[in-house]
Amino acid sequence: MVQTVLLNEGWSWKQRDTKLPSVLDELGSPTHGSIQDGWRVAQAFPSEVHVELLKAGLIPDPYVGFNEHKVQWIGDVEWLYKCSFSFIKYPGHEHAILEFEGLDTICDVYLNGTQILSTDNQFRTYSYPISLSNDTNLLKETNTLFLHFKSAKALAKAEEAKYGKVRAGSTNLVLLQLGLGSLQYSVSRPRTHVLLQGPELMTAGPYRPITLKTYSARLNEVHTRASVSFDKTTGAPSPSLKVDVLLEGSSIFEAVEVVLKDSTGKELKREQKALPNNVNAIPDVVVWNLSTEEVKLWWPVGYGEQNLYDVQVSLIGLVSASLRPRLNWTERDSRTIKSSIHRRNALASAR
Repeated sequence: MVQTVLLNEGWSWKQRDTKLPSVLDELGSPTHGSIQDGWRVAQAFPSEVHVELLKAGLIPDPYVGFNEHKVQWIGDVEWLYKCSFSFIKYPGHEHAILEFEGLDTICDVYLNGTQILSTDNQFRTYSYPISLSNDTNLLKETNTLFLHFKSAKALAKAEEAKYGKVRAGSTNLVLLQLGLGSLQYSVSRPRTHVLLQGPELMTAGPYRPITLKTYSARLNEVHTRASVSFDKTTGAPSPSLKVDVLLEGSSIFEAVEVVLKDSTGKELKREQKALPNNVNAIPDVVVWNLSTEEVKLWWPVGYGEQNLYDVQVSLIGLVSASLRPRLNWTERDSRTIKSSIHRRNALASAR
């Protein structure tokens, strides 16, 4: 069973005051004054600093006239976000994970004054595991989460000075035209529009949700491998499915169950497998050789139907948890077969 808390309340933001010797000294700044001297309440969360500045009336609308040039300083400085949240341990939950779905971009993350992450990619999810059963547990009854966003532009300039200029491909032509070719060194992209029909803005902030999840055990990953082989004599297709699972947490479940369903919810196949003790990675939970009467192939538009199937993977015990990826069996030609898996963004949840 997984308990999920969305950390979307109590956020504040400010500009980094570089005169302070340590960024952690910023936590003691007042809640008034200029954006460099004091904290301001975030108007929304997830958040982005241009939006906060605009709502506070501190910058002009960058989409009007040449105001874009008046807000370029925002990408040259550092920005801070913080929030406080309470934590009550759920009975039986010995594990927790802080999940950051999108931090834009160069960000140091602190929990109660201890740095737990350093991120450099705005396009991925970062997570930090916490054990609730030992002395290293950082979570308290009241907690402070602190985000320090550094200038991606300044970092990219430093990397360019160190390694030299990179030749840009056609997709990065916009960066060169704007004199921002160094940003190819950063996994961050300034917000712009095709054909330069909008402003170029170097954004910063926690632009996607942040969650705290606690659990006793969970399905961490499910790998579904759908493939098709062909009879060498008749050429008849034979679809098959293999499922691997990766567990995380305490050994409280007895078995893992895999159920295959079609797009209407009709059950096609089900199998349970006992869980070995103290083993987290379990390959080949099921190995199913199927027929084209049980599952239909997925075809490109104009060649046939696009058949999709759900695989439900559940942990069986006193409580249960499940994860449901979606897949299809794809025939690309008579020799090359591609397995396509459409993963739903979901963690194991109580059922």
